[in-house]
Amino acid sequence: MANRPLEAATELKNFLDSLFSVAAQYDRPPRYPVDLVCKGIDSAPEGSDVLDRIFSGIVAYFGKKPCYNLDAFFSSETLEGWTWQVRFFNFCR
Repeated sequence: MANRPLEAATELKNFLDSLFSVAAQYDRPPRYPVDLVCKGIDSAPEGSDVLDRIFSGIVAYFGKKPCYNLDAFFSSETLEGWTWQVRFFNFCR
């Protein structure tokens, strides 16, 4: 899908939820995505509001781009596998 304006705040929320979940799940060398995102958030210019800091974390993870396609971040296979894994491990506890 082509880049497009957000239609609802939930699109951004869902994207961030997925970004932070995957960063945590795959937090290992060489990138250490949790550190990458957190350093981006923490290095936002002084006086930045919450959305500016969140955006700084996105830029740290994906690099600086003219726009970000929130629909293209994950394949359906990745999301299905993640959902299955979460449900399976929660069931086994």
